[in-house]
Amino acid sequence: MGSSSTLDLALQNVGTNVNGSLLTIEGYTITGTDASSFSVSLTSGSVIDQGGTLIVPITVYATKVGELTSNLTLFTDQGAGLGGTGATFTYLLDPIGLSTPTPEPASIAVIAVGLAGLASMRRRCRIA
Repeated sequence: MGSSSTLDLALQNVGTNVNGSLLTIEGYTITGTDASSFSVSLTSGSVIDQGGTLIVPITVYATKVGELTSNLTLFTDQGAGLGGTGATFTYLLDPIGLSTPTPEPASIAVIAVGLAGLASMRRRCRIA
């Protein structure tokens, strides 16, 4: 275990809100059974221009074998008046295939060489 992978979530501002064409990410939370297996690189107060895109890196830590799921909720200023609360957006974090670490090709090669060496030693023992 202990391996990690990074996914990119692309957030796009396709509309306008009360505050003009800017969309501000006020904060976020990660909730769910495997919430501690995810971390998000996002600064509160990040602004997305109208038509613009913000790439949010999400790191997934393989802390167990099997499927990992949690929810990422973003708090924004969309539709908020002065001092009001804006819209929230929730994304399911379900990185299929990333929760189970897979061996690297180099690791497999080392195992193959080790097995070949054992087979060779076994043949030598039988001949002697």
